[in-house]
Order: sequence, then structure tokens, then C-alpha cells
Amino acid sequence: IAPDSLEMGDRYITVQVNGADDQPLSGAFVYLRNDSNAVGLETGPNGIVILPVTVAGGDLNLTVTGKNLLPELREIPVSSQQHALDLTWIQWSANGWLTAGAMIQPTLEVTGGDADLSDVEISIESDSPWLTVLQGQYLIDQLGSGESETIENAFSIRVNAAAPDSARALIELTIDSGLEQWMQEFPVILHAAHLIWAPIIVETGNARPGETLTTHLRIFNQGSLPGSAGTATLLLPDEVQGTNLTTTWETIPVGGTYFSPAAVSLILADSLFPGDRVHLGLVLNTNSRSDTLWRILPLGTPGLYDPSIADSYGYRVFDSQDLAYSKTPVYNWYEIDRPSGGPGHTLPLNDTAENEDATIHIPLPFPVKYYGRVYTTATVCSNGWVALGSSPEVSFRNRTIPSPIGPDAMLAPFWDDLYTTPGRVADYLAPDSSRYILEWKDVSNAFSGQSETFQVIFNNNPAATPTGDTEIEFQYFRFSNSDSYENFATIGIEAPDATIGIEVSYANQYDPSVAPITAGRALRFTTAKGHRLPAAALTLDRTELDFQLNPWGSAGDSIALANVGASPLVYAIHP
Repeated sequence: IAPDSLEMGDRYITVQVNGADDQPLSGAFVYLRNDSNAVGLETGPNGIVILPVTVAGGDLNLTVTGKNLLPELREIPVSSQQHALDLTWIQWSANGWLTAGAMIQPTLEVTGGDADLSDVEISIESDSPWLTVLQGQYLIDQLGSGESETIENAFSIRVNAAAPDSARALIELTIDSGLEQWMQEFPVILHAAHLIWAPIIVETGNARPGETLTTHLRIFNQGSLPGSAGTATLLLPDEVQGTNLTTTWETIPVGGTYFSPAAVSLILADSLFPGDRVHLGLVLNTNSRSDTLWRILPLGTPGLYDPSIADSYGYRVFDSQDLAYSKTPVYNWYEIDRPSGGPGHTLPLNDTAENEDATIHIPLPFPVKYYGRVYTTATVCSNGWVALGSSPEVSFRNRTIPSPIGPDAMLAPFWDDLYTTPGRVADYLAPDSSRYILEWKDVSNAFSGQSETFQVIFNNNPAATPTGDTEIEFQYFRFSNSDSYENFATIGIEAPDATIGIEVSYANQYDPSVAPITAGRALRFTTAKGHRLPAAALTLDRTELDFQLNPWGSAGDSIALANVGASPLVYAIHP
């Protein structure tokens, strides 16, 4: 979308580029050329670009190009007709800048054409959220042919104190001479300080649960104006306590950094988990504005006996070795396969050879909320995955999590190329509807032929999580991750839009918080954090073995171990 023509006195041209769907297209390159002009810029997020232009040198050639965009060529004619009243020049402020919080009074000069004019109306408007026109009308009673008039202190515009640095705005100037009315748009750039909270540097101590650290606040001004005097105050979550949380400064020059004189001390609660991302806020107050900035303080990485880091929705995985946490699952295999004596029902899934991959769409016995969406159906695949909702996929080749390739809203207890021989897939609903179980029983790995038996369990207890999302568990009765030819198996969960998820394992590489899976292990995926239990504590009744070993004889002694703490204890004895 571009003007049909330009007239003498025009200084800018506004072009909007839309895609095939008639939506604004950003990143398109718009180029203008004639004997007096050669200028080009890319469109912004709104699909608009404003180009300066000199109305001389003949008609303008407009070219629009871009990635996956058919080139658009257009000629814009330039009229040689003079306006009855032309704008000679305009100056927005003494230095030409529009600064946040300021009131500006633009000065402009107009020049008449061949005719005497009377009752000329000049107006200024803007629909920018950062500009308020306080006085936008001016009337010229009389102006003789060819005469000029300089207009001062007639217009006033307030620049919002919260205007961001380098923000762009449009000001429209309209002249109604009585003989004609014409309008010109002026793009302007707003100027302000732009204070940035520099990354947190731990100077002493450690950013780990239960420990204390010190740091200094560093505030950098990357704006085009100095930062005025102000204060900064840290906002802490309940799990963090601190001292020296407020600091003040006089000014922060352009390109300068303020370094708080007193060190900030932060005490991290034991209830935090290793790998947690603690959100800290910094409220900046100056005489003209208030801003809140945010930083994330990572608490290291989780270990083998910790839950994983939560994804951006809030899901995390606990495994059955995370014994010091309240949400740790307990491996408790309940055999549902009917030929093995269980109460379940065999699903009609038949995948006995290459390219016979099979799925079945089933109703869920209760609503399952997953990443905020509620599902009443699921798609079960012979290849070790479940997709909530109806999926056309039969994917046997496993991918990473997340990945746009593969089923949507996927649960992958063991995503690999599997055959249902000699086994099968079964389902079972507990009599009290408290849980729904899917079991892959004695399915064989297409690569190695080894047998796999595992379950997906949906727990029907929305109150167990703060989001109401269903807690989901994986259990492994027989496990052999042997497909080295096709990146082993993929284990984890993936959001419906395939942008986030929890990858437990891919290509035999495990999340740092999960030990390699073996038979007898369980995983729980939940948005509930739970809490850390008090630590385990090991005591020994003695530290040395005392016995005499005669030739060809045997002897023994013992050391009694006791866990007097509040959490289960995992230990190993090495000779």
C-alpha cells in the first residue's frame, strides 16, 4: 500500500507491505529510486516503512522484495504543481530532539504561492501513545502572495515520560488554505534514558539452596539521554531473604554503569531445589518514571538425586531415586496384562514387522489436563508413545524433545521402533477411577529383538497439582535401550505445540537429574513442586572391622549402618 502520487513539498513516503494473507509483513525491503533519490529500508513488525524523499528528479520507481516474496514493482508519479501554501521547514525543538517527559513547541515556516490567502488553518495531530498534542491548531488571518510566515509557540506537544528510547512516532501536519487541503506525515524518534540491570555476578558464597551469596547491583544506561537521579529496590520471592536491597544514584551518564556501593546479601531457603530459576525483580524509580526489571538467578544444575529443571509451563520430572523429595514416585508395578493374569484389556494393535506400525484412538475414562489443555481421547501407538487427542502419526523413528516432527501432545515412555510380538498393549481403569494404566507388555525392539515392558499411568487427582494438570507416571518392568542404530529410544513428554517439554533421554544421553533407567524404576511428570524432605543422616556403630583370618580359614565382622535422618538414604560400599 503506497500513495498514488506525490506532490511538491512532500518529504516522506509511507509504504505498508502485506502478505498473501493480507497481514502485515515485516522484513520486506522497500526501495525508492529516481534521479534525485536512492533510499531503501526494511518494514517493521507492523509492515510499515517510512522513507525520506526529495520530490524532484521525475517519477519514483518503487520496488518491494523479500524472502519468499514475489517482487513488486510500481511507479509513483510526482506532481509538479505547487501547493497554495507550502511548508518551508519545521523544527521540533531547540536541538531537534523529542525527549521523554518534555513539552516541545515546534517552530515552522510556511510560504504562500501565487494567490493571496486568508483564514488558513494549520493543525498538528498524532495517534502515538507516547505523544499528547496539547495545542494543535493555528489560524493565519492573512498571507499575501509569495509571503512567508514563521510560526512560534503556537503548538505544544507533551512527550510521555514513560516513552522508551528510540521509539518511533508519527506526527501529522495538515494545512487547509481554503483553496486546497493537504497533509504530511513526519516520523520522529523519541529519546530517553534506557536503564538495564546487568547480569547478576555472584561475588562470594554460592547460588545453591540453603546458602548465602553476595553481589552488587550494576545498572547500565544504554539510552540516548542520561539517567536522572533515582532509586533501585530488589524484589525477592518468599524463598529468598536479603539485606541492602535499596540503593540510590544521582545520575547515570549515557553509556555509563552505576555500581551499588553496598553489597547485596541474599539468603536462599532450603526449600528451593537445585537447578531452580529464582526470579528477582528490580524496581527503578526516578522523578519521571517507574520501571520493573527482571533477572533469573539459576541455582546450579540438579544432580542424579534431584528432580529436573521445570520447563516454561511448569512440568518437571521426578524419578524414583529422588528420595529426598515429597513428589518422588514409588515403583509399584501392577500387572494389568490379561494373559499374564492381570485385569486389563488387550488393545487391537498389530505391529509384527517393518512398516506395520499401528495406532488406535481410544476414549479416556476421565478428562486429562495436559499443558493446560483438556483431552478426552488419546492415540496409542505400538512404537511406545501416546498422543493426547487424535493423531494421524504412526511415527517409529524417534526424535528429540521438543521437535516439530512426530505426534503432538506426546507422552513417550519408550519411543522407538517396536513390534507387538510376542507381546501386546493393554489398558486398565482402576475400580475407583483413581488411575488409568496403559501397558506395553513384552514388545520387542526392532533393532535388537530384546523385550521391553513398561507402563504409562494417568492419575485422576487434579488437586495434586497447582495448575490442575494430570500427574503422569512411567514405570519400567523390563528395560533394554539397545537401538544404537537409530539413536536408542526417546523418553519424555512434549507440549501440544512441540515447543517445550521434558526430555529424559535421547540417543542414550540422559537429563543430568536422571540416572540411566533400569528395570524397577519409575518417573513422575508433574507441575507440582512438592518440597524437599529433611536430609538423611548416616551413622555407624564403628568404623573398623576387627577379625583374625587364619590360613585356609574364614572370619567375619560387621559394621551397623543406620539412617537417623528424615529422608531415605542411597549409599554404596566400596572395598
